[in-house]
Order: sequence, then C-alpha cells, then structure tokens
Amino acid sequence: MSTGTIDRNEAVSLEERLASIDSRLAFLTHELEEQRRTRRERSDLMADLGIVGTDVYKTAVTECERIAPYFDASDAIELAKRLMMNVRTINQALAHGESLAELAQDAGPLAVDAFQELTRNLDVMDRKGYFDFGRELLGIVDTIVTSFTVEDARALRESVVAIVSTVKNMTQPEMLAAMNNAVSFYGQMGVDVDEKVSTWDLLKELNSPEARRGMAFMVRFMKNVAAAQYASPPASGNGRESEGGSR
Repeated sequence: MSTGTIDRNEAVSLEERLASIDSRLAFLTHELEEQRRTRRERSDLMADLGIVGTDVYKTAVTECERIAPYFDASDAIELAKRLMMNVRTINQALAHGESLAELAQDAGPLAVDAFQELTRNLDVMDRKGYFDFGRELLGIVDTIVTSFTVEDARALRESVVAIVSTVKNMTQPEMLAAMNNAVSFYGQMGVDVDEKVSTWDLLKELNSPEARRGMAFMVRFMKNVAAAQYASPPASGNGRESEGGSR
C-alpha cells in the first residue's frame, strides 16, 4: 500500500473525529442552554412565589389579628376532637347524601315524564272547558256569599234535614211520575172555555168521573196537608210556652 493512500485514510479518519467532536460540543452547548433557561425560570418562579407568599402571610396575619378575640387554640383542638369522634356520623351523612343524589338522578326522568303528563292533562281539561266551568262556579259561590248573610246560612244549616227529606220525597218514582204528568198536561193544555157557561153546564162537568176524581184528589190533598201541619212538632219556643201553659 502506498504512502499517499495511508495519508488519505488518516485525513478521513481525522475529519470524522472532528465532526463527532463538533456534534458533541453542540449537544453539550444545547444542554447548557437548557439548564441555564431552566434555572432562570426556576428563579423567576421562586421570586413570584416569594411575592405571593409574602402577600399571603401578611393577609393571614391581618385576618388572624381580627379573629384572635373569637378564636383560641383550645377551640381548634375541641373541634378536631369532635370531628374525630363523629367520623362515623359524618360518613353516614355523606352516604345518605350520595344515596339522595343517586335517587334524584334516577327520579329525574320520572319527574320529567310526570310533569309532561300533567301538562298534557291540564291542556286537555282546558280545551274541554273545565277551568272556565270552575271560574263560573266560583262566580256562583261569590254571588251566593254576597247575597246571603251569616244568619241565612245558619238557618239553611238548621233546615238542611227538612230540605233533604223534601228532596228525597220528591225524587220518589210515584212523585216524579205525578210531576211529569202535571207538567205534560200543563204543556199540552189548550182548553178553550166559552164565555157563556151556564151553571147547568158546570154541574154537568162536575158530574163527570174525571171531575169527581179531581175534586176528590184536591180534598184529600188539602186534608193531608192540614193533618200534617197540625201533627208536626211545635218549635222550641212554642213548646216551652205550651209546657208552661199546661202546667
């Protein structure tokens, strides 16, 4: 091998070593720059923390001076003791709170569905006129209240038994049939009476079976009404007077 070839190989090897040294120096320079930047950032952070810490310390001192008359170390110790003694109670309360939160989360969709169903029902009732009818009923009640006195209401309360009994009797089938016949007869009544009616014509009409049954009904009706009126018990005041008179 010639001397020129050896010198050329040594030159190539030297250049590779120099390039490797240059890359290492560049890497070290970059690392030094990173460390310098990190130290600078750390220094800035510590300076900022120092300022904030100083402000926090001053604020804490000021607030402690304000609460010093109302706070004692024994109070803090007592509070710590109570917390430690009631750890189970606190855990149970937290567990109940978590259960309530889960219940609220589960019941939320049900409540939404119930509210929507209620809204739909109210809308249907409004379209059917329930609310208008209710307002009219309130108007009727208001008219009754403003038209009658307390004494009238008291008298109505005292007479409610007799009123209910009368209504009950009126709702009997035979009574309803009689009233229906009377109303039907009155609606269909179209009797033309001649102005010149003689007494003989009246006697002939009274002699008819229908007229005799009608008069008999009226006589019996008046008789029963009079008997019921005189057979009814007297009022409280009249009763006392009759008792006094009998004595």
